[in-house]
Amino acid sequence: MERRKVEVFAADCAICEEAVTQIQALDCEDCEVTVIDMSKGQADECCTTKAAEYGITSLPAVAVDGELLSCCVRHEFSADAIKEAAC
Repeated sequence: MERRKVEVFAADCAICEEAVTQIQALDCEDCEVTVIDMSKGQADECCTTKAAEYGITSLPAVAVDGELLSCCVRHEFSADAIKEAAC
C-alpha cells in the first residue's frame, strides 16, 4: 500500500501546536506527516506558494494526498456576501 502524504500547515500558536500534536499522535504507519511552518519569517516562498495553491486562508490546515481537507476550507467573502449577511 502506498503511504498517504499528510501536510500540516501550522504557525507558532497554541491551536496549531495542538493540531500538530494530535496528528502526530495518530501514529499512522501508512502516513508520511510533514509539518510546514508558516510562522512569520519561517515560511519560504515554496511553502507560501503551496498554501496558496491549496487555497489555505487560515491555520492550522491539513492536506492529504494533495487535497485540502474539507474541515480546513475557508471561503473568502465578497463585499456582496458581507452586505447580504450584515444588512
